[in-house]
Amino acid sequence: MSTFESGLRVTATGEPHETLLGHSYGSVVIGAAARMGGLHADDVILVGSPGTGVRHATDLGVTPGHVWASAARYDVVPRLPKPGAIISTAMRTLLGEPADQSWFGTNPVATTFGAHVFTSAPGRLSEPVETHTSYFDAGSPSLTNIARIAVGDITDVF
Repeated sequence: MSTFESGLRVTATGEPHETLLGHSYGSVVIGAAARMGGLHADDVILVGSPGTGVRHATDLGVTPGHVWASAARYDVVPRLPKPGAIISTAMRTLLGEPADQSWFGTNPVATTFGAHVFTSAPGRLSEPVETHTSYFDAGSPSLTNIARIAVGDITDVF
């Protein structure tokens, strides 16, 4: 991914603003790429993430303050606990609270991760799969925020 990103910057016309978006397991791929050689993105967005494999947003190698994360309240994926901790986090999941430690490490929406957390629609407890894919629904707060970050207009991200 690092080589691909470098190529994008070389071939871009004008002043490029590169944003990497990791949805679900895609955020684990972004974390792996960061560990294998760094990212060359201006911003990184992680939505519906089961973790990234890194402990802190600064471990992604982008400029501090340019890592963004969101988890819909009833998206089950960001609430998947580490193996062996399923029962201890069952109540948190039902209450819509993210676990601090996800399947692949620190949850990007946990305050200890250090990302800017932005708003997503809560989704529905009765529809966890649909909720997991709702970040890109037309008119949703998450899609609005993703678009703002992608174009570098971060002042109005909520």
